[in-house]
Amino acid sequence: MEFPQYDDSEYEKRQYIKKSRKEPEVPFLIIPTIDDVHFDGDFDFAVLAQSPNYTPASADFIMDIFREYIIEE
Repeated sequence: MEFPQYDDSEYEKRQYIKKSRKEPEVPFLIIPTIDDVHFDGDFDFAVLAQSPNYTPASADFIMDIFREYIIEE
């Protein structure tokens, strides 16, 4: 389904949302200040994304460095 454009009517936008497949809700915790962050160094997972449209090829080496610290599954 094509995403509604800004000039589409409110009806068209509502129909788009009504027919869309929604993602499940994900719990989200806002930590207001750095003082409230307590890190013990034990992460369960890490995520790194690479977007060729926005990331210059000169930054690719960062992916290799990141891989040294994780177990890929």
